[in-house]
Amino acid sequence: MIDHQRKLIFVHLRRTAGNSIEVALGGITLLGRDGEPTLDWDNALHRGKTPFKIDNRGHYIHDTATAIRNQFPEEFSSYKKFTIVRNPWDQLVSLYLRLSPHDHHAVNFKPWLFSLKRPAHGTLPFCSLFDTRGSLLVDYIGKYENIADDFSRICDACGIENLALPETNKSFKRHYRDYYDPASREFVRKLCDAEINEFGYSF
Repeated sequence: MIDHQRKLIFVHLRRTAGNSIEVALGGITLLGRDGEPTLDWDNALHRGKTPFKIDNRGHYIHDTATAIRNQFPEEFSSYKKFTIVRNPWDQLVSLYLRLSPHDHHAVNFKPWLFSLKRPAHGTLPFCSLFDTRGSLLVDYIGKYENIADDFSRICDACGIENLALPETNKSFKRHYRDYYDPASREFVRKLCDAEINEFGYSF
């Protein structure tokens, strides 16, 4: 999302608490059943395209940093830019459960995983945050695993008010390690090798 008031750009990777950040920054306005603004996320009301969620983000939700730069070159060069990353093993389980909400036990997770050449657009950092020369295009990176503290740090670094994060779009799942066997664990290690090394993640 692009926040012209705060001169801030958020590159929203999938399944990294991006909706929470966009609600906090005003990129999304949630409406309750009474039509009044709320910070309380309700999956029945707010998932997907719905009249109860007003989109103020200014561009496609999972645009890459390069795509945002192409749309807003002047703003991109002067605004502060940040993102949130997540352990790829955890992120891919969460993405699968978001895309397949009725597969409560994730029985088809491994076939889905093994079908991937690269995960969906807007998922992994090296697809979304770096240019073709390998240069990082954002100023600040937080981690999903430390989201509250890292978002607070980013707010301070960007000179904006410290905002509370509502909990939104949550997937209900077991611990991500429960979804893997040795073969699928190694598959993700190879698929996401750049991200794992860059951000110091491990299974």
